[in-house]
Amino acid sequence: MKAIRSRTLLGVGFVLVAAASASAAPRTFVSTLGSDANPCSLASPCRAFQAAINAVDPGGEVVALDSGGYGTMIITKSVAVIVPPGVHAAITANGVDGVNVNAAGISVVLRGLYLSGTGTNGIGIHFVQGATLHVENCVVSGFTGNAYAGIYQDATGHMFVKDTIVRNNYNGIGVGPLAPGTASLDRVRVENNSAGGIQASGPSRVAVRDSVSAHNANFNFGAFAPNGAGVNTYLTIENSAAIGSEVGVTASASGVTGGTAYVSFANSVAAYNTYGIVANTMGVIVVANSTVTQSTIGLSYNAAGIVRSYGDNRFFNNTSNGTPTNTLAPL
Repeated sequence: MKAIRSRTLLGVGFVLVAAASASAAPRTFVSTLGSDANPCSLASPCRAFQAAINAVDPGGEVVALDSGGYGTMIITKSVAVIVPPGVHAAITANGVDGVNVNAAGISVVLRGLYLSGTGTNGIGIHFVQGATLHVENCVVSGFTGNAYAGIYQDATGHMFVKDTIVRNNYNGIGVGPLAPGTASLDRVRVENNSAGGIQASGPSRVAVRDSVSAHNANFNFGAFAPNGAGVNTYLTIENSAAIGSEVGVTASASGVTGGTAYVSFANSVAAYNTYGIVANTMGVIVVANSTVTQSTIGLSYNAAGIVRSYGDNRFFNNTSNGTPTNTLAPL
């Protein structure tokens, strides 16, 4: 009798384990031929990204199988949304965020998405809350109705943007102003946005490498410290180009009692701007091994701004080159 009871319990346990394994979804799929009533499996894909995100396990993957539009996303779990090469997976957002990442401690990867904004509000990719966000090989365009950006970070976590184009928005890429987040931007192009290009504000630290910010109306690169004593903003630019704006590179703060905006501009080019490099109130810009050319004014600063130039810079063919606050000797 005991042997029969033991075998019965063992059988029940096996059924429970099998059921749990069957319900696990480490990877879900979307297709233009799918339905959100499906389990989002490879054989029975869902139609929308949101349905596949809801169905996938935390830490899992959502994969697009074919080209089409898959709708906006609100992401509150760790997940990777993957669009394979050769597939055009589009998100059209009408007055809302294209992708909204918003939960404490989550890690999210967005790869290969094409986001278009058509409404009067909304941000392309909005990193509201989370530990890490990776944006890879994406295009963000047309988010013109929001004062923030095509890509905007509020989160205190870390944002990584690689091999991505951000164009024809109101602002391009922004970090801040409230959260002390960090962002690393590599091989990005920020083009033709109607206000700013790449912006660091608040207590943020942003590093830009091997990138181009071009023909953004007000500025290509900017650091803006808030009106809070000791709250500083840091923007580092290396091997990059600031092309064809009102201001190529700028730093400023809300006032002399606020924090300081620090910019490092190294191994880079500022060209065809009205003002190449501008340091306004409580803005400090250090220029190293860089070129400032074909601008109306190469260097400019007000009484409370500082532009420090190493002796290895090149200022030429500007209507007025300007003079740095002081010249530093390379170490």
